Amino acid sequence: MRNLVLAVVLFPNLATAAVIEQALMSGQPQMSMKDGRANMCGLRVVALPTTFRDENSPEMFYLDTSLVMGRTGTVVIKGFGARATQDELAKGKVRKLRLSSLWFKPDGSRATRPQEGTTSSGDDGISLLYADQEPYRVYVSFLNSIAKGLNVTIGFRLAPNDDERIVTGVVTLNESDMASFGKCNVEIAEP
Repeated sequence: MRNLVLAVVLFPNLATAAVIEQALMSGQPQMSMKDGRANMCGLRVVALPTTFRDENSPEMFYLDTSLVMGRTGTVVIKGFGARATQDELAKGKVRKLRLSSLWFKPDGSRATRPQEGTTSSGDDGISLLYADQEPYRVYVSFLNSIAKGLNVTIGFRLAPNDDERIVTGVVTLNESDMASFGKCNVEIAEP
């Protein structure tokens, strides 16, 4: 009993800690150009949680997120949740879900944090969007995790009062996409 009391005193949020779920994660390179040069590079990461999926439900949930960096070092995070059945997904009919929070944590790095705590909606009116507090740092760790096949962890909430969910997995890219992603990042690092 004494150990239980000690645990509650030392770790008051232990009862509300999120379980880290395994997820299938696939990546797709992103790029924007300005004056014939790469101006922004990043990776779209689609994460399909697999640990606690309800086998009896025809519906699946996934995250559609991205982490990009501009030539100035500004790192931007964007994402939404989505629900769809296999048939709806095949027809491109997906119900997008607004997120109240979203963060990326590459292996060996801190998690992304909104600059001055400020987030906004993306151009679709649903996606959560924010600039990270520091230039470069998390993005460089993200590149390292992708290149070495290390886990990337993503945390999110669907609504402010919902429990946080955390998913983790290795972001997979095919060889061609990995080459495109690498070339873009080399180009934005050039003066």
